Amino acid sequence: MGGFSKGEGALAANELQRALQENELTLQYQRERISHDGLIRAFEEAGRGTTFAQAYAQVAGESLPDFERAFPARLAIENASPKVSREPGSDGVVRWTASGFGARALVEITIKGSDYEISYAGVTDRYGMYSAVFGQTAPPGEYSMRVVGPGGAATGAFDVTAVGEVSGT
Repeated sequence: MGGFSKGEGALAANELQRALQENELTLQYQRERISHDGLIRAFEEAGRGTTFAQAYAQVAGESLPDFERAFPARLAIENASPKVSREPGSDGVVRWTASGFGARALVEITIKGSDYEISYAGVTDRYGMYSAVFGQTAPPGEYSMRVVGPGGAATGAFDVTAVGEVSGT
């Protein structure tokens, strides 16, 4: 019987997670650049038979290949210094991203609450970003986060009030 060894399976899962994070990041940047409504218009046009590349160009004012070529430089400018961003996810989790640390850099992550603390190492992606989720297994309360790596440190905070209820700054 073929398949992956445990190590190969973990590596494949990690690469898949990185690819999904990059796709999510690209979509997030496009939403910010041309708005959620603009993306909806582009998808609607594509649904009517226009190619997505043509629909995107109409909405964004630039071709999709131009966007793809400029994306790494735009991302580098946006992430010139370390920062943490977060957004509430489903089922009480917080999806967070640390950025501005350099490509494939080792970062140290610490998340603390009143009776909770976890520290671990991570490696950023090719854009200098590291993303993860936090929430369901942690008790309700206020949490602080610190991510340290090449170029400095970034901090963030959020409250876990109950499963499914997350707020933060």
